[in-house]
Amino acid sequence: MTETINIPQHYEQVLDVWENEYPEATKRARIVLPILLEGLISSHDKNALSSSALTMTGSPFEPAFSLTVPGIRYTVCPAPPTIPLIDSLEYSISLLLRLNEQLQESNYFTRISNLQKKGTLTYGAQIGVRHSDTEDSFKLYIEVPPEAAIEADVIAEEILGGKPVLNIPDRNAKPTIFGLDLKKGTYEVYYRIENLHPLEIATLLSRINASERASELLEMISETQSLPIKHKLPGSTWGFSYSKETDTEFTFSLYTFASTLFGPDGWVRDGILSLGAKYNWNLKGYYEMSQSLKGSRGFTSHHGIFGLVMPPKRKPAAWIGLSPINV
Repeated sequence: MTETINIPQHYEQVLDVWENEYPEATKRARIVLPILLEGLISSHDKNALSSSALTMTGSPFEPAFSLTVPGIRYTVCPAPPTIPLIDSLEYSISLLLRLNEQLQESNYFTRISNLQKKGTLTYGAQIGVRHSDTEDSFKLYIEVPPEAAIEADVIAEEILGGKPVLNIPDRNAKPTIFGLDLKKGTYEVYYRIENLHPLEIATLLSRINASERASELLEMISETQSLPIKHKLPGSTWGFSYSKETDTEFTFSLYTFASTLFGPDGWVRDGILSLGAKYNWNLKGYYEMSQSLKGSRGFTSHHGIFGLVMPPKRKPAAWIGLSPINV
């Protein structure tokens, strides 16, 4: 007889919110999530569910809200503290196999996973999950240690093709994560960059021959600020990613911490709701799940990343991470 895995109550509350809008997808989330969290829930380490590098609150489970695309999405950092970080990738793969998700191993996967042996890891691996009404999809996030950045850049250029990310001296934008879409067998490559200048967005997009679309992203970022953006984007650290959809088409993402753009949780919530009203975003789940953060000025942010995703030939879409709120 299979033992029931009871997830924390404030995680259950997240599922309850989702169930109101996506009942079929939530049924499958109720099966998948306990499996991904099993090692953490059963861990003898009392901090197993509060010390994750995934979120600022330490939660190893982060729901995310695509503000324009229907369905459920979340990320889990599944390895318990007792597992060495170098083994977290293998542990994550074992969980995916339990969910009947087969990993398409390749030369790229072997080379990327070997990068982890060449430096210091913060979390090792994470699993991204999406549930629609009819199907599930999984993405395996593989951390790149800083010491392996140059080798990772070589692999990234082979995967993506084309020229270096930024043809500007000393910008040092190197891959930090490879995301493997298990269904497609394709990789998304994530980068980090310091002090991003608005004009450099066009440079980043020039790699995929889409520099003329920079204004679409900059306009939405500007909407998050009360003052005009001039010399550099808010905050010191930004991330961006590329994923190859066809031989000639790419999806581009640009993201930073929501607190960087808006401030503390209460301000983030106000900003997201204001933007949602303007752009007609679906904020039903976000509104309900973030209710207790109304007016919050706490130092530790429950909001995670705020990102913009720009698929080929479609308008940019926004998403935001929000760790479960234990009230």
